[in-house]
Amino acid sequence: MTGDIQFVLVIILLASVLFASGRLRFDIVASMIILALCLGGILTPDEAFSGFGNPLVVLVAGLLIFSAILTRTGVASAFGEGLVRMAGASEWRLTVFMMAGAALLGSVMSSVAVMASLIPLVLRQGRQSGIRVSRVLLPMACAVTIGGMLTLIGALPNLIVNAELTDGGYEGFGLFGIAPLALVILVVALLLTALLGRYLLPERRQSEAAVVAQTNQELMNEFGLVSRGALFSLPGDSLLVGLK
Repeated sequence: MTGDIQFVLVIILLASVLFASGRLRFDIVASMIILALCLGGILTPDEAFSGFGNPLVVLVAGLLIFSAILTRTGVASAFGEGLVRMAGASEWRLTVFMMAGAALLGSVMSSVAVMASLIPLVLRQGRQSGIRVSRVLLPMACAVTIGGMLTLIGALPNLIVNAELTDGGYEGFGLFGIAPLALVILVVALLLTALLGRYLLPERRQSEAAVVAQTNQELMNEFGLVSRGALFSLPGDSLLVGLK
């Protein structure tokens, strides 16, 4: 084993420890890795910083910005609100609608952003209608992962594989190149959930104390929305009470 290999293995080990500890931000750790490989003579300066000019990196950054726009402007939440209203108090309809909606949003958004937008809606509907949300959230999480396969931009691995294909002289996937397979998987997942979900998925009911404790303020704190919203309380004799 050469000295360069040993040096790289040490860098990988240290980076893994830093990533797992969470003491430093991931982007800082990644920058430290590049700097260490450059100072160690493993990479030339041009090789070390060539990735910042890679079109794939720019595309991923743009997709993250687009995902943040849909989240912060409330587009994703408004879409989820519409699905919840159509589902009503039916657990079966809520599960199917939220799976389909999560898959659709997951095709153009980060899966984390999708779940952060839809989970509060499902929890609220569960409290109001008595729906067992444990049977809704797990299928929704699976659907958002499947949704990442509906388009080329839905998931980072799609973009990486497509870039490697084009760099190797092969034809790329295209925006909807893998959509047919993903649609088949999504339909099968919807059917399995609709037909067998009630028998296979766990049934976990919240205690009455836990339901009461889930106030709007706590949900805002949990999902980091405190700096983006405000709660107002009205006195009982206010003229605004009862107005919609």
